[in-house]
Amino acid sequence: MPRPTQRLVTLFPQIGRAPRLGLSLISSLALFSCERGGAPMSADSTPPLSLPDPSCSGFFGQPNEQSGLSALECNTACLCDEPQHAWGEPLASSPLLGFRYLNEPPPITEDPYLLGEPPPELEGVACVIDVQWAEMSYQLETRPLEDAPPELITHLGPCGACSSMRDLEVYLTNVDLTEPVRSCGLQSITGGPEEGLSCLRALGFSEACSAVWYFNTVNTRSQCLQTCITHLNSPYVDETGALNPCLACDEAESGPIFKAYAGRTRRNSGLPSAICRPCSTVSPVSHAYLSAP
Repeated sequence: MPRPTQRLVTLFPQIGRAPRLGLSLISSLALFSCERGGAPMSADSTPPLSLPDPSCSGFFGQPNEQSGLSALECNTACLCDEPQHAWGEPLASSPLLGFRYLNEPPPITEDPYLLGEPPPELEGVACVIDVQWAEMSYQLETRPLEDAPPELITHLGPCGACSSMRDLEVYLTNVDLTEPVRSCGLQSITGGPEEGLSCLRALGFSEACSAVWYFNTVNTRSQCLQTCITHLNSPYVDETGALNPCLACDEAESGPIFKAYAGRTRRNSGLPSAICRPCSTVSPVSHAYLSAP
């Protein structure tokens, strides 16, 4: 029976910055999984701002012909109990997306999948942006949620290799990266690592983020090749929202380490993709910082 307090809300969260950390330092410090954060919630508590709301129902995304769900079943509107704030679509035309990144992390040269398990997940933090509009530059910083102004949060969880505004723009302008990234992975087979990395850079990803995506494709190919060949043309999700076996394998085998080093994901940034996700797993980020003061 529907809860009487449910209201229709539109989810479209925000994203933030990454510290200057090399891969070895990342392993020992704070680049951890970004799908959730914060203290556990009781059954009757209100989710803190920017945390996924477990009361939300429906599927969040922007489906295409490969998605497996239609726009009636999967969209950017979710039913949530007593939403505490409204969400708006990030400004894909914001000049901030092209600003200079002052504390950009160094390139990643080691394969994080060869380093073993990712660090334990750091909860209760967000990636926050500090914009210098006059200088057309910005910095990113990982802060505790209680010290993170909601309008400055760029994504939930610690900043990482894909937290930059450049990488945010890629996610904003490409609702479906599955086929383009898969193509880059194939190029690395025929042309070597540099071909694959070049392909990812051409999609717009930053240097550090391109490396994380590259190592992700290598690991997924190693762990999921036959499954993915079998399900090459399968819909991304079925009618229940379950991922197809290829995407499920990628998420299980490559997802944890990818999220640990990338920092930004679509879900912790509140961004829709052609892969529909349960509304209860999406962080309500506003991306208000994209508007000039």
